[in-house]
Amino acid sequence: MDRLGYAVDNLYGFFHYTTLSRLPERLAVPLGRWLFKRMPLEWFDIYDTRDERLEVDLDGLKLPNPVILAACYHDPKILEKAMRLGFGAVVGKATREPREGNPEPTILRKGKGFVNSDGYQNQGVEELKGIFREIRGDIPLGVSITGDSIDDYLYVVGELGPFVDFMELNLGCPNTDYGLSFYSKPERTRDLFKGARMCTSKPLIVKVARGERYSDTNFGVIVPNAIREGIRIIDHANTLEVEEPRFHRGIGALSGPELFEDTKGNVGNLHTEFGKDIRIIATGGIDDPGKAYRAMRRGASAVGFITGFITEGPMLPRRINEYIIERLKESGIKNIQDVTGAFWL
Repeated sequence: MDRLGYAVDNLYGFFHYTTLSRLPERLAVPLGRWLFKRMPLEWFDIYDTRDERLEVDLDGLKLPNPVILAACYHDPKILEKAMRLGFGAVVGKATREPREGNPEPTILRKGKGFVNSDGYQNQGVEELKGIFREIRGDIPLGVSITGDSIDDYLYVVGELGPFVDFMELNLGCPNTDYGLSFYSKPERTRDLFKGARMCTSKPLIVKVARGERYSDTNFGVIVPNAIREGIRIIDHANTLEVEEPRFHRGIGALSGPELFEDTKGNVGNLHTEFGKDIRIIATGGIDDPGKAYRAMRRGASAVGFITGFITEGPMLPRRINEYIIERLKESGIKNIQDVTGAFWL
């Protein structure tokens, strides 16, 4: 990394440690987003790490590098700016109708991570069409979808398909009611996957729920159903549902480094059982280059994060990509895709 890159990295680290991490959440969250939208971070030509060795093909979804900004934001200014910060893809979020989100508070610190109760706040399909049409970037832009019925999912897939590069069927967000309901009757996912595949030719991702009570269903029903219907990209996984009495629903969604060991273990299990049939995105707990590389060695073809972006700053994608290149050089490997599942490295 060059001097300017180090300077930006250190400056953000200092600001986060001395200010954002010490302010009450009700002040830190809006301040951080306000500054991110207004600071000309993308003007600095320090983020991109273009290298053919980093290119990834996720069953037809081609990324310039394996680092994905996971679904969290719906603000078009944030999404467009993020597309210029060295990620391989950026993911927004959508529902059929607009959602205002849950009552405040919606995000609280928990250990080195966060627990949130965002409620899938977004503008709804009709406004998002215009937003996605106007967002400019040279990396793939995707959208993570949930709904109150299978019809809602399929409506969003059909309506937004022309405006994005890929779509994620979010089945396990703790902050919405319907997605997790698939786990009470998981056989319904066959209809969802079949319908979604018929609605679009764009790459589709299935994002599964996290937690021991959902694991058997993921491995026994949901992932096999996705494969049967031609959906071969699995994102493991959502945030973890936890009790949080300060939220109006009494529960929240835990993110951050506490989730990494679970992510790594389940990615390895998915790769062992379905490795020839799927491509895996490892999401959860990735906040440094070493964790990203270890997740890929376990079986991930790409990694996603949002908490790491907040706590570690905008240079994290570049740091991960440069770390991967160095490991490839050391191992004599020509492409990052050859690392996937290579436990022996």
